[in-house]
Amino acid sequence: MKARLLLALGINPHRRGVGSFWIKMAQYVVGSLELLLLFTPYVRTLGHLPKVDLMVVGAQKAGTTWLDAQLRISRVCRLPDIKELHHFDRGRCWTLRRYLRQLGRATVIEIAPDYGPLSVWRIHAMRRLFPDMKVAMILRHPAERDWSGLRMEMGFDSGQPLGDVPVAAMLGYLKSRRGRRYSDYSTHIARWSAVFGRENLLLVPFDDIARDPAGVVGRVLSHAGLDAEAPVISPEPVFTGEARDPPPAVAAFLNRRARAQIAKLPTRWAERWDRQLQALPSGKSLYICGFCPNDRSTSSGQKLAHRKITEMAKQFAQVDVIYFRNKLDRLDPQPANWPTNVRILTDFEVGPKQRIVGALRWPHLPKFASARRWAAGRLIGRLVESADYRAFYADFSQGAGAIPEAALPLFEFRQHDVVSKLYDRMADQRPMLRLEAFLTRRWEQRVWSRVAQVTTLSEEDAAEIAAFCVEARAEPVSGTVAIAKPAPVSGRIIFWGNMARAENEDAAVRLVNDILPRVKMVVPDAHVWIVGAHPTERVQELASGAVTVTGFIDDPAPVLATAAVAAVPLKLGSGVKIKVLETLEGGIPTVVSPVGGEGIPDHPLLTRVLDDGAMADAIIDILAAQSVPAAKNDMREMANGGTQLASTEMVEKKCSVPPASVAAMSNVPVGAAQWTASASRSAGAPEVPI
Repeated sequence: MKARLLLALGINPHRRGVGSFWIKMAQYVVGSLELLLLFTPYVRTLGHLPKVDLMVVGAQKAGTTWLDAQLRISRVCRLPDIKELHHFDRGRCWTLRRYLRQLGRATVIEIAPDYGPLSVWRIHAMRRLFPDMKVAMILRHPAERDWSGLRMEMGFDSGQPLGDVPVAAMLGYLKSRRGRRYSDYSTHIARWSAVFGRENLLLVPFDDIARDPAGVVGRVLSHAGLDAEAPVISPEPVFTGEARDPPPAVAAFLNRRARAQIAKLPTRWAERWDRQLQALPSGKSLYICGFCPNDRSTSSGQKLAHRKITEMAKQFAQVDVIYFRNKLDRLDPQPANWPTNVRILTDFEVGPKQRIVGALRWPHLPKFASARRWAAGRLIGRLVESADYRAFYADFSQGAGAIPEAALPLFEFRQHDVVSKLYDRMADQRPMLRLEAFLTRRWEQRVWSRVAQVTTLSEEDAAEIAAFCVEARAEPVSGTVAIAKPAPVSGRIIFWGNMARAENEDAAVRLVNDILPRVKMVVPDAHVWIVGAHPTERVQELASGAVTVTGFIDDPAPVLATAAVAAVPLKLGSGVKIKVLETLEGGIPTVVSPVGGEGIPDHPLLTRVLDDGAMADAIIDILAAQSVPAAKNDMREMANGGTQLASTEMVEKKCSVPPASVAAMSNVPVGAAQWTASASRSAGAPEVPI
């Protein structure tokens, strides 16, 4: 705990011989208070200030020690007797007067490697003292610098062999504030340029030290306004530390983060550094999935998980998979069609027993996390200690819940949806879920801040998570059902999804009972098709002459193509609704509620509405636009009260679509109370998705 606190404050707890923690804290507080006084006339009391011509800032392990030695040999300028005064970041000189006495009166260059990440107000305070100062910054490849800094901090400074440091601990350090702040070059450049001006900032590539050491020294002296002709330099090479390759998982993390950092810099840096990113050898990866990844599943999330594993199988020599099965997964056929290099290590059942025991063991965790951790936590804990794996991946919040907290820094985590939102919405109907929503929200924020990388399915979720984890990024996905060409049937409204899910059942019931009667008052031939496997008893009871419940369909694409409009009146659930992406990609006009359109970018065929009444109006407009002009006029007259029919009469009106043509398209018989589902795919009672 103490080590984490020190790292959060930017202090290396492994340092020896620099003074106790309390002395450092006192120096930091006293030095910071005096820097704040520089924004008042206090600066005048300091008397005649020495002139600092150049401040060399940057980060540890970026060649500052080598440059300091070369400038001292050149004797062209004066440097403080101590290489790193550390007054503007740590207050190590206690007072400004003691700091200024270190500089003397001659031309001065100070080299301070930790000044790169200084906050803006500290840089402004520095300019209050030295308004004409120029700045030089040495930039080393982010992945190389971070790995070199980690070796120094966790190996050399701690006095233990780096080989004894767990990989999860290495990634935990890299994720810490101290581990990530030094290589955020775009932020450093922006801050120093904003205060001192971009023309006064010299960027020196670390690679040039090996290629042209004399040229680097000459450029630095010239930037300071000093004689830079034929500088005297020592043949001593820059010390880069012990040559040692990072573990595969650490190398993958460093490369991923370096690419994101380099992308923010000017193009010339990308051209210089991209070729230096390590080409990692193909190895093994470990994939933890919260549900059953299945290309034959009736839920889109499980199909996306199967797709992700298939993609990873092209990148790695072997992908080891652990997954969990809950009540809904058991309704689907077992997964098949795995690539040959995908190995299913094991699968775990998640039921009442695991939920009860997990909740007793970890009452502070949400039930979906404690149940899976009880089932698989020990096995995953043993696997992550293996040096064989190059990458670790967790899919769904439920998959991350199974991972011991100490191992979270190893994992890239895909958050399909923010589960706390789901519980918040369900708590409106079931208040007992408010505690679960609270536990989930707290758990999610802790996981986001600890894992190596967070990806989401939408920019909206990424923006929310970014408040807790700077690594959050969106990874947009496409639908899992391809609709080749729309063949709309007049008046047909389709809602589709896994009907065993509580949110889909609720939406289907409201679509039929609340929205359809309003539509039929204006569009008499309007009828609803509820398409999806495992319809519950409530959904089956909706079937009538104007409502078709299909049950499971092997290939839903031809049926979806017959939709004149797709309606998604969801009030429960969270995250991106893949069903919306699929209908939009298939060219079908789609009307969504706020929850149904969550995370979906704007689209010409997408209509967003706020409530059921607005959804009925939007559906009427779309159906009217597809009708012949005469029918449109009749509909307008009916909407204006000219020939309105009673809503009850309209609900009882039969669907006017010829049954033979529908059956030919979808292979599903049409009847007054139809639904088809085999015994192996029988309806299941809705449950909270765990």
